[in-house]
Amino acid sequence: MGDRQLKFIRWKYVAPRIMMLAMLAISVRFGCDPLLEWAIVTSGQSATGAKVEIAELTSWIRAGKIELRDLQVANPDAVMRNLVQADHIVLQLDSLALLHNRVVVTNGAITGIELDTERSTSGELVVIDDAIDDAPSALDPLVAKAGDLASDWLDEASKRLDADLVDQLQTPQVAESLSEKWQSKADALRSRTNQLKLRGQKLAEEFRDIKKNPLRGVERIPQLQAELKTNQMELQSLQQEIKGLPQQAETDHQALLAARQQDEAFLRKQFEFEQLNGDNLTQILLGQSVAEKLQEACEWIAWARKKAPGNAAKQLASQRGRGTMVTYGRARPQFEVRHLGVELTAQIAGQELQFVGYVSGISSAPQLLEEPARMEIAALGDVPMKLLMVSDHRGHVPCEELHFDCPALPMEGRTLGSGEKLAVDLAPGTADLSVDLQLVGDSLSGQINFAQQDFRLSPCSNPKVNKHLATVLGEALGKIEQVTAKVELAGTLTKPQFKINSPLGTQLASEISTAVAKLARVRGETLLAETTSKMNSQLEKLNATKSALQQELLSNLGENQKLFEDLASLSGTNGRGLSVPQLGSTLGKQILRK
Repeated sequence: MGDRQLKFIRWKYVAPRIMMLAMLAISVRFGCDPLLEWAIVTSGQSATGAKVEIAELTSWIRAGKIELRDLQVANPDAVMRNLVQADHIVLQLDSLALLHNRVVVTNGAITGIELDTERSTSGELVVIDDAIDDAPSALDPLVAKAGDLASDWLDEASKRLDADLVDQLQTPQVAESLSEKWQSKADALRSRTNQLKLRGQKLAEEFRDIKKNPLRGVERIPQLQAELKTNQMELQSLQQEIKGLPQQAETDHQALLAARQQDEAFLRKQFEFEQLNGDNLTQILLGQSVAEKLQEACEWIAWARKKAPGNAAKQLASQRGRGTMVTYGRARPQFEVRHLGVELTAQIAGQELQFVGYVSGISSAPQLLEEPARMEIAALGDVPMKLLMVSDHRGHVPCEELHFDCPALPMEGRTLGSGEKLAVDLAPGTADLSVDLQLVGDSLSGQINFAQQDFRLSPCSNPKVNKHLATVLGEALGKIEQVTAKVELAGTLTKPQFKINSPLGTQLASEISTAVAKLARVRGETLLAETTSKMNSQLEKLNATKSALQQELLSNLGENQKLFEDLASLSGTNGRGLSVPQLGSTLGKQILRK
């Protein structure tokens, strides 16, 4: 009976179709996983511009479940490191949505997430669609300018304090000039005194010759009288100059005092410094960190916006023409992630922290969802850290919000500023940090609040900086034990701006300016003391030279003064000439006596 029923089956018709169904089932069972892996890898590489690798992918189509193991996404900017990697991913799909050609992740979990890990092979793709932007950050010039201004101030202070100003002081130059002048004057007076002495001796010799032969030498008496008168005038001139030496010394003393006053004014001007700008110091100490983190956040948002699907609602509105809209049910996105749990590990200030959270509202058509995309994660353990990111692309203008809060954020030690100019070392510590950032379209706004109690700074060693200035800088930095700051965010996504309001820079600028002014005052007083000491020494030498010169010259002149007086008496008081007997008598009694 059974054989007769089987005869009615058309095996030539049924068998091929059974084989086709079997092959289809086998293809679905064994070919779906490679297809899914290819789709995930291709879309991931297209989005990141670097390799995406999956060690194992398993799917259960009927149950709507996909499981991935050891996912690695390479960093396009550092091909030997991973942007992110995950140990295990489980996705629960909506089976009914799959029948309607839609992928909806209703639930899932990603565990073992790690950021910025090493790779054993390069993650570079052969073809990279996105060009790498190596342009400097829009915030770099702002921070660099502030750093240069503060560094230039300290460089100028260091140069002035190190400058050898002795050559520019007037007192040493005037003292040296006076010393040379008095030496020349003494030599000239000695020379004149010696010449006068020689002339006196010559006159005495002439009179001796006349005594020997009065009649023959009488005609020379008028000439001798003229020479005697000239020598008397020279004697009087020398006596007047010698009497004027004390007055000349006093004049030179006043010249030295005037030079010292000029030096005081010069040093006062040389060591006058403008107040160091506190805002520039704030930019050096805090601006660098703020700029780096803000620029990094803006770059991530810009990258996410670039990879996000376009606004279909806006595109449809622009493409609509005249006609009637007929709606058949509610539209749904082709891809949607309703809820996805995440567990990740991240290194912060050298500490490995564990985070848990979720991602929701991710879609290929955000305008079709009721809620925006959201990611919320929190740290486990002793560090209370929370991060909330909201991305709303449902309207015509995309909006993003970022809220971060951590009252005990580990801060890694780092060097701030330029090693070639002004640089300070910031010691590791713990900070209270909160960030609120909003981005509407391309307009950026928000606020960052920062407070750190154990804020410790120390200057980096720099042989170009004056050692006394380095000590002063270290003492000023050592007085800073805590810091508070409020950062106002503005600008655009491509050109973010920020303003830091903090007493740190003003306090530090006041400490440094006061200390540098004190150091400059001590330096100026030291130079003045040295020049004053040299001036006083020069005055003592000048007075000693004057007194010794007076005594020496007067002693030398005294030897000839009596001779000139005796010779002068020969001419008589009435101006008449001498007779030969008178001449012989006078010469015999006074001049020629040996």
